[in-house]
Amino acid sequence: MQLPSGELVALFTIGEAFDAANTRAYVARSSDEGRTWSEPRTVAEDGKQGYCYPAALERADGSLTIFCSRTPYTIYPC
Repeated sequence: MQLPSGELVALFTIGEAFDAANTRAYVARSSDEGRTWSEPRTVAEDGKQGYCYPAALERADGSLTIFCSRTPYTIYPC
């Protein structure tokens, strides 16, 4: 997603397999139109369950609330 500042935000998951217990949700940012990206930062992890399908909601104050699904399938704020 692109923020009003022009910054790009990418949300994604990395894990061993689809819906695996070691799946984690990450965020990376780019301030140069996607030419370079920050190191991915974990947004959800507890070592017990997988976290996947991250999505973001931009709030009126410009902050982001990130939601993800946790296996077994519960959606909650990260």
